[in-house]
Amino acid sequence: MKMRLYIFLQTFVSSFTHKLFLISLIWVMLLPIAVMYAQQAPLMTHYYLNRFVFNPSHISTQDANQLHLIYRNQWAGLQGAPETFLLTYQHALPAKKMGLGATLKRENLNLIAQTSALLSYAYLVNINTNQKLSFGLSLGTMYSSINWDKVMLEDLIDPRLYSNDDQFRADGNFGVLYTYHHLQLGLGVQHLFARGASTKFDLNNAFLRYANHSIFSASYKIKPKKGDWTIEPIFLYRFANNFPGQIDISIVAEWKGKAWTSLGYRNSYGYALSAGVRISEQVRVSYAYEIANRNVGVASNGTHEIMLNYSFKKKKNPATDTPKEIITDTPSQENKNVLPEKYQSLQVGQPHKLTSIKFGNNSSELDKDNLQELDELAEMLRNNTNIQVEIGAHTDNTIESNLSKTLTQKRAETIGKYLNSKGVKKYQLSLVGYGSSRPLAGNDDEINNNRIEIKLLKM
Repeated sequence: MKMRLYIFLQTFVSSFTHKLFLISLIWVMLLPIAVMYAQQAPLMTHYYLNRFVFNPSHISTQDANQLHLIYRNQWAGLQGAPETFLLTYQHALPAKKMGLGATLKRENLNLIAQTSALLSYAYLVNINTNQKLSFGLSLGTMYSSINWDKVMLEDLIDPRLYSNDDQFRADGNFGVLYTYHHLQLGLGVQHLFARGASTKFDLNNAFLRYANHSIFSASYKIKPKKGDWTIEPIFLYRFANNFPGQIDISIVAEWKGKAWTSLGYRNSYGYALSAGVRISEQVRVSYAYEIANRNVGVASNGTHEIMLNYSFKKKKNPATDTPKEIITDTPSQENKNVLPEKYQSLQVGQPHKLTSIKFGNNSSELDKDNLQELDELAEMLRNNTNIQVEIGAHTDNTIESNLSKTLTQKRAETIGKYLNSKGVKKYQLSLVGYGSSRPLAGNDDEINNNRIEIKLLKM
């Protein structure tokens, strides 16, 4: 069976007669669902590193500008097998809760070439301190043409070859993303203006007829308290009109953001392995290999995919670049953003206790006689709008667990409202009520465990 399929592919590339042209293109377009999806919506194994490729709303959740380049060689070793070149740029505007993006994609499907260009916009809505909702829209155009360099010389006289005119058509994607702590649920719709795929084939219009493709996604990041690894299971479900759904499951393991690996399974297709490293502060590189267990993939040398990512440097922060010695009694634009001495040694992820912040017994009302630390914190955040912190409220176990969780969340939100009233931006604050889950001493120690902590999230 494998040998017959391979011989068939060789014959397809070497001849362009009318019947073989018809049969071959139908074969490419109407294989079982794994192949159908691969041609109409390429299944990038590296989607976990660039989720913008299947849902434009992901742009608004980023905090840095990103450039991704992906090359995918599907079914390597077979002549005429699909190739995909994908270039994406994502521009994050966290202060404005927005993101902008651009996509340029080129797909070579043997004798057919598809080129698309899209511009994207995403907007983030903060439902509350723990929940976020993002919306994204991509609009652009798709150009279809014949790969003339792959047509055999003796077949250029076939008049049916010229019945397939080059085509421009509108293209677009839409996405929505819900985030709750480390949980993300999303829905992306690709090819908004598609007329719908059909199993009928028109020889006078050999270009692929696109269908709407929808992708439901779910992921959850697991960060153990001990260790440097982060584990994230990701679930995707793809579906389209007239075609059955397809499940894609991946497990991604990341070590300190410096190295990662993933194992994936795609039903009706096979398995995928990937691994990558961060070779510098700004550059990441990753490789993926797919093992198909059915259809044409069995006769190939597998599918190869390479990703190169470049993260643009953030602007320098005067607070960290200005020496203390230049500080004078008269503040200037150059030195006003220097951090207070108590925060200068604070590292990202390191908690710092605010000792003077007090609340009433079982109350979320601030003691207004002890707000100096909050005022100092507000001033620092106002002058350093790139800094983001977590406000964490804690208590002991003298209150029932659910009630303590609710109480501490209200206390954190009260502090957040106070800081906002002093000019601190909402995006700079993450407000978390931990209840009694993180005691410093014995859990019944009221003095030490009833506390407010700040944690630096981003400089």
